[in-house]
Amino acid sequence: MSGFMTEQQRQAEMNKPKLHLRVIEARGIKSADFGGTSDPFVEIRMKGHTHAFKTAVVKKTLSPFWNEEFFLPIDNIDQDVLQLKLYDSDASSNNDLLGELDIPVIAYPHKPPAEEWKQLQERHGTTFKPGKGEIKFWVQYIPAGQAGAAPAPGAQVPQPVYPPQAAYPPQQVVYPPQQPVAMMMPVAAPVQYPPQQQPSYPPQGMVNYPPQAGYPPMQAAPGMMMQAPQQHHAAPWWGQVQLTQAPGLLMQVSAKGKHVWGVNVAEDIWHWNGQSWNQIPGKCMNISAAKDGSAWCVNRANQVYRWNGQAWEQMPGALAQVDAHSRDLAIGCNSAQDIWIWQHNNWHQLPGKAVWASIGKNDERWCVNAAGEIYHWQMGNWARMPGIAKAVHVSCPKHVFCHNAGGEMYQWDGQNWKNIYTQISASSFAGTKHQVWATHKADGGIWFTRR
Repeated sequence: MSGFMTEQQRQAEMNKPKLHLRVIEARGIKSADFGGTSDPFVEIRMKGHTHAFKTAVVKKTLSPFWNEEFFLPIDNIDQDVLQLKLYDSDASSNNDLLGELDIPVIAYPHKPPAEEWKQLQERHGTTFKPGKGEIKFWVQYIPAGQAGAAPAPGAQVPQPVYPPQAAYPPQQVVYPPQQPVAMMMPVAAPVQYPPQQQPSYPPQGMVNYPPQAGYPPMQAAPGMMMQAPQQHHAAPWWGQVQLTQAPGLLMQVSAKGKHVWGVNVAEDIWHWNGQSWNQIPGKCMNISAAKDGSAWCVNRANQVYRWNGQAWEQMPGALAQVDAHSRDLAIGCNSAQDIWIWQHNNWHQLPGKAVWASIGKNDERWCVNAAGEIYHWQMGNWARMPGIAKAVHVSCPKHVFCHNAGGEMYQWDGQNWKNIYTQISASSFAGTKHQVWATHKADGGIWFTRR
């Protein structure tokens, strides 16, 4: 398959069965360059073929992110082997092989497409031994002659454009067209970093809880039950919940696992100790609890901070909103509505636009765009879900919640949004397996319940 192909050869290739491959990322790979990093790229081919495809080179990282797609024709489904080779790019000498992976094609016609991590291997003569690092990819088998399944072999594939859905509420904005993923490659970290300053914490005042308002009238649930082509099963529905009022006022509350953090209108930061609120030094506009006890926040200057248990440490980049599962896994949106994910000590850009994103256990990702449309990350792409929301909150795949602009709270049951009936309208809301927290839209009162 070297050189030019005639139209007849091209048609023959198009009529073969194919593998649709997405090379997503790698982690923990070998360092090959001075300074302890590498400039990695992946070479992809059917073993024994002369024609190969390559990802872009990502400079100076041990955790490269590509998210590039390829289509590889299959000659013999029983014998063909998909070969991935990870190299360090070296302009002055031969590229260094960092690891490789041989995957028999025969398994894929019988497997549903799914993302998977595989450990890289090192070749020793005719045998392989476990190498350093892992690579993440997604594979789909496309039968022979399937019309419109793929462009010409090896072509880079643009992200899908999501049209308005008839069953959904009226759409103000269609999910924006995506550039080809290879063109959206960031460098190892986001480039729109503002100048970073050391955090400057103003003097903190004494705790002063204002009087608490009574319960407002309960809001009626909207008709938001719509079918979605989904997936996993949710935990038992919270259903009708009688919330208990906690002391104090907040404009936002966040809960992950058994940890609860909040921010008041003065941008003061508070941590719930199980019985009362402890004030934490600093100021922020948006905060996220994390399941491991850490927390992430964004201040008025869009600077990003992470709580290490004793102090705030400034992170690279600039965001308008952040949500975290742990100190090592977070997601957020910047002021341009670009979506970024923190993994393996680096920011990586995801396709699409959003104003709110949330991440949970098992890398469960959801987001809401400026029109209130809800999306779920599935097999390397954003999938449109039913309903309109102000924000979405993810604890794990079985615990996904949202609230809309009217303050109604919902839980995802795997196919539909089910209303959680409470005696308040929420301005912010967070749910987990163990607890539900909300701030009252009318006065900032804090409400919660536990199982």
